Amino acid sequence: MALASYMKPLKDEIVNDPLSRGYSSMTDSEVADDLNTQYREKHRRVPLSEVQNWASAYRIYKRFADNGMEKGSLHNELLAIIQGKQEDVNFQSDSAGVQGLIQDMIDNDIITQTEAQELQGLGTYYVSRAEELGYGSVSAEQISTIRSN
Repeated sequence: MALASYMKPLKDEIVNDPLSRGYSSMTDSEVADDLNTQYREKHRRVPLSEVQNWASAYRIYKRFADNGMEKGSLHNELLAIIQGKQEDVNFQSDSAGVQGLIQDMIDNDIITQTEAQELQGLGTYYVSRAEELGYGSVSAEQISTIRSN
């Protein structure tokens, strides 16, 4: 029985093992479980509404006021990002502006290192290898079929 063409990328993944997951020594169930596990880190641009919600939840604007920094250059820089024409923020970029703003807020005790990581984490999500390959999920039965063809 010929393997359906839509299964070819999955067969290539299992046979070639490009991420060195060790598929050849796994059972069909283990391969399926591995392919369905969401461990592949991806990044997205974060909508400003999420940044605003995060800042509100942590009362970031109050912290500026409490530190006597309201209307200062750092406060204005944050407001410019949030109120600007930009629709989203790429926290994973090496942009001096975004990374510098975050570091400045840490250095001025507006946010903690943990909060900074959480803020940057808004732009991170995880997908499975199966999803990367274009499958919702894969089953042990599919792996068995692929291995027998």
